[in-house]
Amino acid sequence: MRVLLVTMYFPPAGGAGVARPTKLAGHLVELGFEVHVLAPDDSKWLYRDDVLAIPSNVQVHRAKYVGPRGRLPAEELHGLDGLDRALRQAALFSRRLLVPDEFVSWGLTAIPAARRIVRDEKIDVLVTTSPPASVNLIGAAVKQVTGVYWVADLRDSVAANPDRRVDRLAVRMKEQAQESVAKLVARWADAVVTVSKAISAEMRALGAERVETIPNGCDFEDFAGLEYHRNERFRITHTGTFFGHRDPRPFLSALAEVEGDVVARFVGGLRSADREFAEALGLGDRIEEIEHVPRQSALELQRDSEALLLLLPEAGGRGKTVPSAK
Repeated sequence: MRVLLVTMYFPPAGGAGVARPTKLAGHLVELGFEVHVLAPDDSKWLYRDDVLAIPSNVQVHRAKYVGPRGRLPAEELHGLDGLDRALRQAALFSRRLLVPDEFVSWGLTAIPAARRIVRDEKIDVLVTTSPPASVNLIGAAVKQVTGVYWVADLRDSVAANPDRRVDRLAVRMKEQAQESVAKLVARWADAVVTVSKAISAEMRALGAERVETIPNGCDFEDFAGLEYHRNERFRITHTGTFFGHRDPRPFLSALAEVEGDVVARFVGGLRSADREFAEALGLGDRIEEIEHVPRQSALELQRDSEALLLLLPEAGGRGKTVPSAK
């Protein structure tokens, strides 16, 4: 059986969103499938991971990416005021006009490419994996034209993402567009796969008939050979990027109240405002910031820790069921 996996995130892209698509492609090959992957040639990813390998025997196709680069708006606005801040906000606002998300323009090249691959490679099953939600539009379009069997893999909720700042009108309006995408997936996808029971229930409520839950897991061979070295200080490690409602400040405040032999490492760093907050607390060398590193290095740092820190967003009551790629 021949499978085409359409994903925005695939090596050399970096970050947590790359792991599931990359592992999925590799495991399908191990199960005897012929696997093709369609990914952007260069989607101006926020992070790159040139160490992460593409699984063996996976045939990768690239479609030109036309669209905005990955950005962290809070960082770009930090420290700006007056006219400078207004100009930067205006530049960022154009991204909000793209619905259902800023990556939707990739469909201009990805849809024709996927159609061609389905036809030329005689693809039996098309798998799309999101976020971004707009990838599902590619799946729906290709299914309508070719009739290929479409499986939509949802790594996050399409309709109720807790990382969105739902207190803002513009965000709520954009979320309405994403809810339309969720309904499209429920109606047109032949099967839906999600990472959590909560998202599966959400899709069933929208009318999806065949829904399966496959939680995020881990391959133990990824941890083989990683070593733990006992340290005089208790090291708490967080890996990942802070955005949306993900807030380290309650943790930082608690850290300031405990003994000085407890330290926190933030692999991926802190936002500028959070860094200033930590400095105001006088945490000093009890905070260690490490810029974005390849996935393997992140695993090594996690293994060489006394505890790991996971912070989930709480936005509009949604944070309790948020699955994490970490």
